[in-house]
Amino acid sequence: MAAVFIEASASPAVMIDRIFQLRNRVFHDALRWDVQSLHGREIDSFDTGNAVYGAVHDSAGHVEGCFRLLPTTDSYMLRDVFPQLLHGQPAPENPSVWESSRFAVMPSPWRGGTLRGLLEVTAELLTAQITWCLEHGVTRVVSVTDLAFERVLRSAGLRCQRYGPPIQIGVTRAVAGWMEPREEQLAAIRDSLERLRDAQPLASQPTAAE
Repeated sequence: MAAVFIEASASPAVMIDRIFQLRNRVFHDALRWDVQSLHGREIDSFDTGNAVYGAVHDSAGHVEGCFRLLPTTDSYMLRDVFPQLLHGQPAPENPSVWESSRFAVMPSPWRGGTLRGLLEVTAELLTAQITWCLEHGVTRVVSVTDLAFERVLRSAGLRCQRYGPPIQIGVTRAVAGWMEPREEQLAAIRDSLERLRDAQPLASQPTAAE
């Protein structure tokens, strides 16, 4: 796998388009979320010039996972769409705090629908995201996710904290939380992946976070 980072203000059109297509397959087609789908692409109002996109792809160039990073000094999803998940706590607004959203994973078919494949792609995305944050002075990453994907993130080794209990939003039980990008996080992700490499195969499933 290879990881790439793309700034929306200077984005390679082909890779951005593949990210939007993957998001459509995960959020619209598979999870049936109430998102806008246009010509097989999922794009929302937060896909602005402030966004930084991360993606991992296999050797054939097939995008297997992606996420979007947004600065909390401008509009972002937790504050502007899901403030109830903060449970009365103030929404972050700091140049060193960013939001991760549209985190989606859909491993290539050649992985055989195994838990190992799901966790490998997730771990690669998390490693890329944490590495970028360390390189750019980001000290905290906030996010909204569902309970199912929260379990995947923890299985991949991510150490994160919740703002409060989950809330039913539409068809999903949603929760908001944060993680602090550190070298220790990277080590925990590597260790967790090594322990799970021999897991029994599971049915292929798309996975995502808000």
